[in-house]
Amino acid sequence: MEAQVFINEKSLELKKHVGLIHSTNELTLLERKIANALLYNAFAQLRTHNEHQIHIPYLCKLIGYNSNDFKTIKKSLMSLISTVLEWNLLGEQDTAGSWNASSIIADAKIEGSICVYSYSNRMRELCCYPEFYGKLNMAVLARFKSTYGIALYENCARYQNINKTPWFTLQIYRKLMGVVSGKYELFRDLNKRVIKPSVAEVNNQTDIHVMPEFKKHGRGVVAIRFLINRKEKSLEVSAEKGCDSEQTALYRLIGNYGCSKKQANELIESYGLQYLQEKMSLIESSLSFKNGKIKHLSKYLQKALSDDFQAPKSSKEHLDALRLEEEKKDLLRKTNEKNQQKFRDYQNRELVKMLRDLPLKERRTIERKFDEYIKDTLYYSVYLKEGLDNPLVRDRFGTFIRNNYPNLAATLGTIDQFISTAV
Repeated sequence: MEAQVFINEKSLELKKHVGLIHSTNELTLLERKIANALLYNAFAQLRTHNEHQIHIPYLCKLIGYNSNDFKTIKKSLMSLISTVLEWNLLGEQDTAGSWNASSIIADAKIEGSICVYSYSNRMRELCCYPEFYGKLNMAVLARFKSTYGIALYENCARYQNINKTPWFTLQIYRKLMGVVSGKYELFRDLNKRVIKPSVAEVNNQTDIHVMPEFKKHGRGVVAIRFLINRKEKSLEVSAEKGCDSEQTALYRLIGNYGCSKKQANELIESYGLQYLQEKMSLIESSLSFKNGKIKHLSKYLQKALSDDFQAPKSSKEHLDALRLEEEKKDLLRKTNEKNQQKFRDYQNRELVKMLRDLPLKERRTIERKFDEYIKDTLYYSVYLKEGLDNPLVRDRFGTFIRNNYPNLAATLGTIDQFISTAV
């Protein structure tokens, strides 16, 4: 007998206690999404049930995980059991000196496609009575592609009514974002790898716009806060409508195409919502459909799906498509060349800085070898006059380091990492 699954379909709103939002952990993006989805699923029964159940396919839909790789889900559940969550870092609505910690979930098991899980008493006590909570939308959370982005959104969303977060010391901010201890210790690295990418993702994916503000002591940044503005057009509303689109597709399949509810659900599950809607729109815009010449719509739709029907094209459209493709390739080539040059210039500048920070003995060894390397070239006279401050000489130095000290150059990351964090 299949176990009953408790699923609240009425709302995608998750009420998450601020203590859990202002918490420290080093979860991956998938683990953080699953933790939120499990809490959303269990919320209504937290006071009355010791155990909770959820269908894994539904869990995957909640978090935007388009895969049947249940092994990854199992690994994430194991991580949630073993990860200790320390919460209320900001001390809000809590007594001075109070400290709380718990595993995120106490245990879990999977039977077929059903996951059964429970929370510790400490977690249940906190989650059952969220007098102070942040409202988070599960559809919005599912859009995030980085753990820093989703962490920033959670920590900013609850402050949107007062338009700014409190000041976070950099130590607290690192914990809130889940930055691994010892990583990005220099502020410039933290800003480049964590702050800027997460701000960009929140601004692109949600209904709020955030802007960082820094507090300095002398020349160094010691604290950060975020100014928050709600966008005029709420993405949260459109996200909820997006979730209704599956229901709309279901109605179209049953009402317009004569499918049974079982057939409609199987088509959505097999082909995915976007692909299915694309083929329905293609059929419904055709002359055959408009003139009522398609006798068996459900069979015709299945044929369109399996054979990947495409809209008819004229020779002009074909030539235009080829020209557009060539233009895209040319633009991509130019962009790649430009990015490669930017990355090379960045490496050259950083390698010179690294040289100057090396111990004296090691620095002099490299300088002596570079002197021998450049001595018989046209750049040597320029090197003697201007040293490594000259861009041409600096480029030669970068080539020398990449060829002779590849491990030193590798510490600056890859070109993909440079492009993904470049502003």
